[in-house]
Amino acid sequence: MLPKEFHDAGDTVVVEGRYTGKHNETGKHLDAQFCHVWKLSNGQVTSFQQYVDTAQMQEVAGAE
Repeated sequence: MLPKEFHDAGDTVVVEGRYTGKHNETGKHLDAQFCHVWKLSNGQVTSFQQYVDTAQMQEVAGAE
């Protein structure tokens, strides 16, 4: 995971970056953009949402 940018929106933090790596079983390489949305309250994480290219992740893993 390579975070590139962090956006402070008060009680929400958005992180943009890329997942990179090689799948052990298929030998295929992954290079997928992601966006994480963290919501906080009183210094504690209250929710987390991830957006990522799931089609690419399935293709790299060999899913049909």
